Amino acid sequence: MAEAILFCALERIGDLLIQQADFLGKVGDDVQLLQTELRRMQCFLKDASARQEEDQKIRNWVAEIRDVAYDAEDVVESYILKVVFRRGRSIHTIGNMLATWEVGSEIEDIKAKISNLTRSLETYGIRPIREGDDSRFAYEGRQQLRRTYSHLVEDDVVGLEDKTKELKCLVILDDLWTMQAWNSLRPAFPIGKSRSKILLTTRNKDVATYVDPKALIHEVQCLTEEMSWELLQKKAMLPGGHDFTWERLGMKMVRHCGGLPVAIIVLGGLLATKHTLKDWEMVYRNINSYLRRGKGHEQEFGGVSEVLASSYYDLPYQLKPCFLYLGHFPEDFEIPTKKLMRMWVAEGIVSSVQGETAEDVAERYLDELIERCMVQVGRRNFIGRVKTCRLHDLMRDLCLSKAKEENFLQATHLRHKNDPVAASSSMVPIVTPMAKIRRLAIYLDEGVNRCISSEYEKSSHLRSLLFFYAKEVGMINWEQLKPVFNNFKLLRVLDLEGFKITEHLPKAIRKLVHLRYLNLRNSKVRVLPSSIGNLVCLHNLDLSFDLLDGLQRGEIPNVIWKMEQLSHLYLPKSFTINGADKLRLDSLNNLKTLRNVDARKCCIKDLVKLTNLSKLGMHSVKSYEELKVILKHPSPILNSLWLLSLQIWGERVEEKDLRQLFSDCHHDFYRLSLGAALSKLPEYNSFPPNLIKLTLWGSRLVEDPMPTLGKLPHLQFLRLPHTYFGKEIVCLTESFPRLKYLFISNFPKLEKWKIYDTAMPSLLELQIRRCEQLKKLPDGLRLVTTLRELEIIEMPNGFLNRLKVGGEDFYKVQQVHSIKLWARSSCF
Repeated sequence: MAEAILFCALERIGDLLIQQADFLGKVGDDVQLLQTELRRMQCFLKDASARQEEDQKIRNWVAEIRDVAYDAEDVVESYILKVVFRRGRSIHTIGNMLATWEVGSEIEDIKAKISNLTRSLETYGIRPIREGDDSRFAYEGRQQLRRTYSHLVEDDVVGLEDKTKELKCLVILDDLWTMQAWNSLRPAFPIGKSRSKILLTTRNKDVATYVDPKALIHEVQCLTEEMSWELLQKKAMLPGGHDFTWERLGMKMVRHCGGLPVAIIVLGGLLATKHTLKDWEMVYRNINSYLRRGKGHEQEFGGVSEVLASSYYDLPYQLKPCFLYLGHFPEDFEIPTKKLMRMWVAEGIVSSVQGETAEDVAERYLDELIERCMVQVGRRNFIGRVKTCRLHDLMRDLCLSKAKEENFLQATHLRHKNDPVAASSSMVPIVTPMAKIRRLAIYLDEGVNRCISSEYEKSSHLRSLLFFYAKEVGMINWEQLKPVFNNFKLLRVLDLEGFKITEHLPKAIRKLVHLRYLNLRNSKVRVLPSSIGNLVCLHNLDLSFDLLDGLQRGEIPNVIWKMEQLSHLYLPKSFTINGADKLRLDSLNNLKTLRNVDARKCCIKDLVKLTNLSKLGMHSVKSYEELKVILKHPSPILNSLWLLSLQIWGERVEEKDLRQLFSDCHHDFYRLSLGAALSKLPEYNSFPPNLIKLTLWGSRLVEDPMPTLGKLPHLQFLRLPHTYFGKEIVCLTESFPRLKYLFISNFPKLEKWKIYDTAMPSLLELQIRRCEQLKKLPDGLRLVTTLRELEIIEMPNGFLNRLKVGGEDFYKVQQVHSIKLWARSSCF
């Protein structure tokens, strides 16, 4: 872990030397020397990290190296902070000269610490290992090979042919960790020359595919509640003649295991030694502690924490901080992966590698954590990317434990009496000076009257601050967040999503000049000060406030153009601009995401320069003609877009314009939301070839769109509100081959719907809303055997009654798992 922190510090200092050269001035030479010393220390750290389990002294030195890396970052960033606020003054002013002297002195202190540590490590036999200098590890690998097998692989074996043909074996290799381990074992197995089979288990999917890319891979899932109880009964050996009280208690305890077999086995092994109901009740009261430590059964199972911790120790150093960062989020929280990965990047935990963008690297790291079974997938989007993820309760417990051990993160729960309570951890927390904590997650209970407890108010080294709150938390005043602006000046990540806070963001936000991630989504903030323009390092700015369904408007100053490093910008859905008629955006060349652009408040021609955009959302466009400045052939931005959302008022959009729009779309373009009156849909082969998600709303088509849309080969999601004004729609044979979700609403004249055989063979969900003239569901729907959910909303009572059990049309939907029939004010 210290390796990861030192690497991040080196990356960060390197970036500062490039980006803040003007601010560093003469101090830049000292910072470069510091960077050189840290790189030298990095060489020693490779050997020290590998040997820290040998000796407490080495572990202490590794911790000291971690702290030195933190201190180096703090010194450089604090100096830049001081200079930024003296900008415009002469470098020879007393304040600037004093700041320069102070940072020089602090850098000398850090270099002295590094020298002392280096001497200590060298004295103890720790040697520097530079890039490519893997001779020691290669030697140890050869030694491992010699220990593993001493024979040569013979291709020609005489005298054993008959015996090997007769033998048929099943070889089981349990918990294979690495590809190197398989390489050591591989020569012992004559794969392809016998009828024997190998079954192996591993926590790393890459290992499984490496052993045999064509092998059948079975990914084990957590057990259901019923299966968990069945396993516990087998392991716990309930006494004969027990009553239901024992079972009820056992069921309560097994829920704490979250379907994790190793946890159930540890619990079962413990309960097998308890022979009275009183003993079982005591285990239940201390269930979490028993599970973590495996108390009473250590020799056989060693506790769940030790089993899970081995997965953490095996992580490459760059993945460890990514995993620990997950500890910010509450128990059972569905973590939005987009948000998580952007926080990683903002914090500097993840950076670009050899032409691969930082966000692509972050996604690769997340996938690896999932493949190692350390992170669970919540939901995936339509192109298979992970949309949400979560931690198993016991894995989260390990995460918090290691985060405290590594001085990486503190998580605290502010209850209604404002007493901070540390989030649960599987180990006794290591005492960390509150002023030195780097990341803080605060869970707010209902009834709290402060947001930050007094013990954290002076935490000047904070890099990330995340808030989570109960729904019942009342309105909060900015006065309660004063420490954020006055003391947390090195913050890079500030997450206030959903915060019920007074609507004016304080001018003091200007002090957070290192901020890279500011999230005000769904918060009660409505008005931004012009001082927010000081946050020129921002990468992610989310201003999609909670505006009471359009009853309010946001107020933003015309300063966003100063934030030239912005990658993701979410504007308020409705806003006014202070100090200008139009919001300037033309300087934001690094933007990848731009959402909620109001065409009345922004210069559309500014978007021509934003050639890195991959997601664009725009509304209130007067006509398609107004968009031609950015969409005309060859379009400067369509070539990079893979998501486009447009709302166009006024006259209908012509078919030829749609054809031109689609022809310029990037090959990977997969999502389109178009709100506009359309004269006619173009032929299916004019649509983007890889379109997966499509919303057409307010189209007012008079020709049935289904025959055209049904030919789109990759379409999985189709939403059609106010799209069609005809009387009949037809889904032809073999149409919509991959469609999974279909939503139809407000077809005012629709009377008849036909679904032919083999249409929509993959449909999972169907929603029909406000199609009052539709008499009945199509008979062909009974052939859609994949349908799991059907929702009928605000349809005539006669239509609803036909679908109830015993109704005339129930046979068409009896295969559907979930049927919801909503009248205008109730659900059947």
